[in-house]
Amino acid sequence: MKNYKQTASDVLRLVGGEKNVVQVEHCSTRLRFTLADTSKVDAAALKKTAGVMGVISSGPQCQVFIGNDVIEVYDELLKLGTFNAGQAAAPAAPKAAPAASGSGETVSSPMPGTILDVKVAAGQAVKSGDILFILEAMKMENEIFAPCDGTVSSVAVSKGAAVNPGDVLCVIG
Repeated sequence: MKNYKQTASDVLRLVGGEKNVVQVEHCSTRLRFTLADTSKVDAAALKKTAGVMGVISSGPQCQVFIGNDVIEVYDELLKLGTFNAGQAAAPAAPKAAPAASGSGETVSSPMPGTILDVKVAAGQAVKSGDILFILEAMKMENEIFAPCDGTVSSVAVSKGAAVNPGDVLCVIG
């Protein structure tokens, strides 16, 4: 029997612990971590961890290949920390808002990448959880969601744009 709890605990420890995790999410076979400090990752030990099939690190992101059991390991991982997948980077976003925007919720890029698709336009009404952008990073397509209900007051990027962490993508008023 596989010990998903132990695998999740070992992975979290070896990526630098809960405080090092900015964001965690998963795809069909991998845990995808965005980290505050990649120097805290012990990739060699991760690769030897029971339940881990491989590790790829690039920039602030670390992918841990789990395989078909990724959902079970992810569920156990969420029990070990207070990180909120896809939402951890949001509190820093208002600092990046352009001065002319006045009030509104700024949506910023959580990682470096390329904008593959822009799903919204200025003046468009959105609801919390709507897909705003598709961001390609490390050969993965990442959906950027609306953090709140509102109307898009400005869109700062276009399809094909290269973005860095913290770059403003749009403002929702």
